[in-house]
Amino acid sequence: MNALPGNLSGAARLASVMRALRKWGVWLAVAGLVILLGWAFSPRPPEDPRPSYDTLDAPGLISYLQTAAPDLLVNSGRADGKVGQTFYLTSRPMDWEEVAGLLVSTTERERWAGVVLVSYCHDPSRQPEWRRRGLFWLFGDQQLLDRLDELLLPR
Repeated sequence: MNALPGNLSGAARLASVMRALRKWGVWLAVAGLVILLGWAFSPRPPEDPRPSYDTLDAPGLISYLQTAAPDLLVNSGRADGKVGQTFYLTSRPMDWEEVAGLLVSTTERERWAGVVLVSYCHDPSRQPEWRRRGLFWLFGDQQLLDRLDELLLPR
């Protein structure tokens, strides 16, 4: 059967539809690529470079603080100077005898000015005056404790 002018045969109609679909397919692919590239290169807020108490152990905390707060000094509180899981952070130079002689007591709080005792342990049974952050137990100068909280992310 012959097609009349203006009427398309089934094959011609199908070919016309396929060409239109290909054009739309190309446009949709280009639009999708533009959206994807726009998303990939869009500015994002920078990640906070501060570590969390939960991601650090004692040596990791010391290492981080040497860069983030070089004015804070690590004191072992021991005659041999070896730093273990418990150590002191001080805002001024102090002999090990000075820090080791501090009593962990709220009645002695004024003697703790510029000093924080840091203990990294799993023991959940510390006294209420200790501040717990992750596996760290902290005691000492309130201003220095607050500064540590600013330097590290909360949980």
